[in-house]
Amino acid sequence: MRSQSIRNVRVGVVGCGVVATAYYLPYLMKMPETEITAVCDIYEQRTAACVRLFGAREQYSDYYEMIRRADIDAVFILTGPGTHVPFTLAAVEAGKHVLLQKPMALTLDDANAIARAVLSSACRPDATIASRWLRHRS
Repeated sequence: MRSQSIRNVRVGVVGCGVVATAYYLPYLMKMPETEITAVCDIYEQRTAACVRLFGAREQYSDYYEMIRRADIDAVFILTGPGTHVPFTLAAVEAGKHVLLQKPMALTLDDANAIARAVLSSACRPDATIASRWLRHRS
């Protein structure tokens, strides 16, 4: 049997607010099989902080530029719900795997559009909530 080398997953994160910095990026940083390759936010000070604090290699202020230029396998969409549909569809069209912060979409039609795009692609989707990663205290 031939051994295969396992390549790290290169991740891009869009939305560098509290959800990203408090819940996702600290855990991604601790995962040896994950590389935080790119971060994106409309506020440059947020992306600069993510580069400094979490070791992201690249920063973008335009999501579509990040999808086109960054060498990423997956994107974490941690933005406001109004951006989820266009951001997810662009990622899927570009062949990126997607982790989508809830809510998936604001309407059933939009959720169905995401589902159709994902099902017709090779991408692996996940919808999540930030508290899923937290240890709950009793």
